[in-house]
Amino acid sequence: MEAIANFTLAKHDGPYESWPLATEVFRDGVATGRKLPGFVLDAQYEHGGFYLFVTSWDCPFEESLEVVLTDSDLRIVDRKSIGVMYSSTWLEACEVVSANQLRLQCDSDRVFRVTVQSGRLSLKRLHAGADSTASLLRAGARRATATPWWRFW
Repeated sequence: MEAIANFTLAKHDGPYESWPLATEVFRDGVATGRKLPGFVLDAQYEHGGFYLFVTSWDCPFEESLEVVLTDSDLRIVDRKSIGVMYSSTWLEACEVVSANQLRLQCDSDRVFRVTVQSGRLSLKRLHAGADSTASLLRAGARRATATPWWRFW
């Protein structure tokens, strides 16, 4: 799995409530005519003729993530969601761990393994042991020092 930076998502204008549930994808600045769920492109990877995208919804207090696998023509072949309604889930770090696996650090203490195999995605929550969480946070977490909202309750 190789990190890439070829793709961007279109920007939306107007009130948040009017935004569509899928956003147009641009490759090297050129519209592709394809759309992905979400509004923010958090990470992108290429693996064996497939693209793996991690997107988020940019929704205050109800943030969630989408892990989307597309073919080389950007047609969605599989998709997994991370998050639940009325709760926030944010991506802090991504780490390629093997040729077909990615580890996602979410919400300071949730770690997921994403596996791409035979054109399908599998998503498994891992126990956040000291080695996996620490390695991800050292890899450049965006909000490693932030206190999750639920710790204030």
